[in-house]
Amino acid sequence: MLRHVRIFILIITGLLPFSFACIPVLPPNTEAEPAFARSAVLQDLRLTYHTEAGLLDGHWVDLVRSDGSGTIGGYLSTASHTRDALVILLHGASTGHQEGAVGSAREFHEQAGKVMRSMGFRTFAPAVQECGTAYGEGDLTDIVEIIDWLDAGGRETLRVNRVYILGYSVGATLATLTNRERMVTGVVSLAGLASPEFLEAQWPLLNLIGNLYPLNEGMCQLRTTLRTYGQPGNPAWDVLDSVAAMDELQSPMLLVHGLRDGILPVDSVLALEQRYLERVAEGAILPQLDFMFIPNGDHGTVMTSDAVVERIVDFFNRFEPAPIAWAPDAD
Repeated sequence: MLRHVRIFILIITGLLPFSFACIPVLPPNTEAEPAFARSAVLQDLRLTYHTEAGLLDGHWVDLVRSDGSGTIGGYLSTASHTRDALVILLHGASTGHQEGAVGSAREFHEQAGKVMRSMGFRTFAPAVQECGTAYGEGDLTDIVEIIDWLDAGGRETLRVNRVYILGYSVGATLATLTNRERMVTGVVSLAGLASPEFLEAQWPLLNLIGNLYPLNEGMCQLRTTLRTYGQPGNPAWDVLDSVAAMDELQSPMLLVHGLRDGILPVDSVLALEQRYLERVAEGAILPQLDFMFIPNGDHGTVMTSDAVVERIVDFFNRFEPAPIAWAPDAD
């Protein structure tokens, strides 16, 4: 769910004139074949490494699931890391990538991952399940599987001790859900949802949008989510409600959101902050949650703002034995 959803909302609410020319063209990427040539080079502890044409600072890796039912693929950095810490990078919806989730993961590896690696971290950007699974189902199962693999010997294999999760948009929603299932060093949510309220409130519109793109990966997951959890008010939606499930959160978090986000509105994160303050006042023992709201920020601001990176650095520095040195790119 990227800027295309915002365009549809503007059209249908009459803020933009409607014509078929206005409808965004999204790639039919649900069955996209990888456009990147790969060669297997190493296998170690359920992990197979592949070189990939044109890929800088990374291998494509396949992690065999613990039950043997296939693999979880993603981009693992290979450059020497100065910190014994890994950042798991969870990309947003693959609405615009011809290569689907693989393209989204590679882009996140090359962009957000580059920033994390410049700080000395190792990074892993999995190609998160989308089409055919609802938010909080197969995608969450795979991230939990990755963390369990790390806890069962994967940290030693990758030479890391601390594990962080950083997610954007739908990936940020997934990061918060993961924090209810497993403990890591810290979690960063950039423009994600903390409850299903928006999805329920916009159910008819989002269902219409999803149905227009049956072969688009990101829209397919949106459509699957709406059908899996049912009509607004169905108790099944509760699995996505991290505001109500506040006490299930296990790791410290930083949640960043633009107050003018028209894609995934800020309301659920504001509600999470309010609930957090209430629970702390009631004496609940919770991991520390920090919030950063950007007054004029939209859905993409969290990925382009130096101030956001500085706040992430401050958050990571609570757990890192040596301070992170970072400066904005002069370019």
